[in-house]
Parts: sequence; structure tokens; C-alpha cells
Amino acid sequence: MKKILKNSWKIIGMSLLLVFFVGCYNANKANVKAAGQTKNQLSVWTVYWDLEEGAKEFQKFEKHLDEACAFGAYFEEDGKLFLPEELTFDKRAEKKKKQLFEYLTIVNDRVLADGSKEYKRTEFLHSLLNDQESREAHIEEIVALAKAEHFDGVEIDYERVWKDCETKDSFIPFIKELSAAAAANNLKLRVVLEPGTPFNDIELPAGPKYVVMLYNLYGMHSGPGPKADQAFIKKVLGKMAKVPEPKAVAFATGGCLWSSEGDKRFITEKEAAQLLAQYKTDARRDAASKAVNFKYREGTIVYEVWYADAATLDYWISLAEESGIRDVAIWRLGSNETLNKIKRLN
Repeated sequence: MKKILKNSWKIIGMSLLLVFFVGCYNANKANVKAAGQTKNQLSVWTVYWDLEEGAKEFQKFEKHLDEACAFGAYFEEDGKLFLPEELTFDKRAEKKKKQLFEYLTIVNDRVLADGSKEYKRTEFLHSLLNDQESREAHIEEIVALAKAEHFDGVEIDYERVWKDCETKDSFIPFIKELSAAAAANNLKLRVVLEPGTPFNDIELPAGPKYVVMLYNLYGMHSGPGPKADQAFIKKVLGKMAKVPEPKAVAFATGGCLWSSEGDKRFITEKEAAQLLAQYKTDARRDAASKAVNFKYREGTIVYEVWYADAATLDYWISLAEESGIRDVAIWRLGSNETLNKIKRLN
């Protein structure tokens, strides 16, 4: 009898153990399946100076979107915020079908009294950010503008701040205080960070979503090359480990054109495709970046073009996925040819 009971308990124990392992296996299998089905979160920027082309793409791409950023509000010479008419609530509302979460992007560009514009300047930010009282006034103006124009959130895109000794020390307190003010007014906050941000030397406050730019490897500041490549993307992704959650990465459409005489300008995918067709030149896909590049000649001048298409963006997004980041922002809508063919966003 004792032997029978002993064997019975063994059988029961083995059965329970088997149930446990089967349960663990099924749970792990379910988790793997769920992870494989995780959809990328997607946001895009629309810009006021290319609104017509952007609106056409927006209608085609809208079903894929989770968030949209209206680019953007900038500053007048006296430091007051200015919102282009194209981004007012009435203009935005008539162009969208889906109820999207919308951010107002604010950039540190400034228009002067003579009509000229300064881009990515930090000097005038000193007076706005360097003491508690002025920061509070600036934050109040940001919140008031976002609420008046019925935005759901605010995005701060103040660039070059880390290269400015005075501004960098006040930028983190500004973000912390703006985050609290935004939350108190039922607004979300995104903060755009450049790839050269000194991530290991700063303590970014938790609360906002941080969007790190994974482009500008080559461009107006350099000779020919892609906006990003594998080594560059992986390097910045590695430095992002200290960035608080939630965090996202931003990739750029289009590219740049360089001439043998030193002229250079940004170019859209649509413009690049038109040049390819016009000059009937051969294009190749770069192995390190998956960007498309080609050359053509006008008289004695040689032009070189590098740009991103859907295949390029698919590759870049896959590198972010490998690092566990599935929140992607695309700069920008307008004059793209293949944006709606990005497989990882469908």
C-alpha cells in the first residue's frame, strides 16, 4: 500500500511538473508571437512651406499614422512666438480625416524686422531660458499657444543648445518645468535631440518623449554622402541607452545635391527621380546606407545626388528595431515618391 501511494505521488508530481513546463513553453511562445506582431508607432512632420504636397501625402499615409507634428512655430525678433497661418486649427482641421494626436513643433528659428530669417540660433534663447522668471513666461506662452490652437501636445526642437555654454545649463531645467506645465494642462511633450547630444554627460528628466535625430551624417555641412548609414545609426542608438523612456528615433526622407563647383542644396525624393529621368543616368544603392546615389553632368559641372527612398527607410528602421526601438518619426511629408511603400510601416 505504501509503495502504491509513493508511486502515485511520483506520478502526480511529474504531471504537475509537466503542466508547469508546458505552460511556460506556451507563455514564452505567446510572448514571442506577440513581440513579432508588435506594430511600429509612427509619427510624421508636416511643414507649412510645403503644405500642398504634404497634404496629398498625408491623405495617402494617414491610416498608418499614430501622431503628427505641425512644423512649426518660430520666434519674432522680440522673442515672441509666431505660428504660420497654415498651421492654425482651422487650416489643419479641413485637411485631416482621422482623429490624430497632434503636436505643435517649436523651433529656435527667428524672423528679423527686415524679414530675414535666422536658423537654429541659440543667442536669443539666453534671455528666455536663463532665469526662473523668464523661463516661466516662455513656458506660459508655449502652453497658451498650444491650447488656443487645439494641439494635443508640444514638441521642442531647439537645436545646437549643447554647443552653447550658457544655453545648455538652462535647457534641462526648462524641459523639466515645461513637462510639468504641459501635464498640468493635459498636453504631452516631445523633445527632439540631435545625434551629437552628449547623452552620457547629461541627466534628461523623465516625462517627455525624446526623439533622437538619426540623420545629417552628410548634408549641407559636408561633401557627398547619405543622410545616415549603418555605422552612424548603430553608434547613436548605442549612446541612447541613457535616454529615459519613452524614446523614439527620427529618419529623414530625401537627400542632398552637390556640384563640382561647391554648390549644394537639399533635394526631395521627387526631385531626385525627375533628375534621374531627365539625364538618363545610372543610379546605384550604397551598401552601407541603402541610400540611392547617382551623378550627372551639365557642361563642365558634375553633380552628385544621394537620397533615401522606401527601401532605404525600411533598412534604417530595421536597425532601430534591432535595438528595441519601435517608435519612429519621419522627416517629412511632401514631395516623396515611395513613402507609402515602406514595408515596416504597413
